[in-house]
Amino acid sequence: MIKRNAKGQFIKGSKPTEYVNFIGKRYNHLLVIAFSHTGKDSQRYWKCKCDCGNSTIVNGGNLQSNNTKSCGCNNYSKHVTHHLSQTRFYRIWFGIKERCNNPKNKAYHNYHGRGIKLCERWLKFENFRDDMYKSYLIHYGKYRKLNTTVDRINNNGNYSPDNCRWATKYQQSNNLRNNVLLKFNNKVLTISEWSKITGINKHTIYSRLYNYKWTIDKALTKPVKNYQ
Repeated sequence: MIKRNAKGQFIKGSKPTEYVNFIGKRYNHLLVIAFSHTGKDSQRYWKCKCDCGNSTIVNGGNLQSNNTKSCGCNNYSKHVTHHLSQTRFYRIWFGIKERCNNPKNKAYHNYHGRGIKLCERWLKFENFRDDMYKSYLIHYGKYRKLNTTVDRINNNGNYSPDNCRWATKYQQSNNLRNNVLLKFNNKVLTISEWSKITGINKHTIYSRLYNYKWTIDKALTKPVKNYQ
């Protein structure tokens, strides 16, 4: 440590104490988020976020020695089972569940209202994690946060393991409702592609199919002038 002489001057050759920076490190159920203060005992204290959601101040020595493993919350195992509740991945799952199951959610009518459901298996977050977390990390590592979105392969299908993938914003924009696949005359094309072939506006085709419940044959062949 730094030493001083009687006049308060630094003694040549002395070295400052090297402190460990705990910020960003995890110790059991605690994530260190900031330095708090140096106590009267000269020990350094750190602000930590517990997996249960509470914050606490912990002595750095207790973190390293595992003497303090959580904020002290009771029945910890009942509250936390996956340690991902503060992550973006968890928020994605929670957002899906809200859109499909919560009538108070603003997007509810666009999902549950269209018959789109969260599959029974994914009602439990741990199952969603087991099915999607590994691929999420791979996609996130390549495209980063803003370009890692959950995408339903069949836009009118449910949120389920066989119908979901991670996609960039560009990929997802190409999988909008107007781009669902339609089979007609032994060809499978998107609504946008059928619009170019038939000359019928893609929004008109979509409206015919999903608002007026026309068959694909009628929606793609009936002249617009007779429909208006």
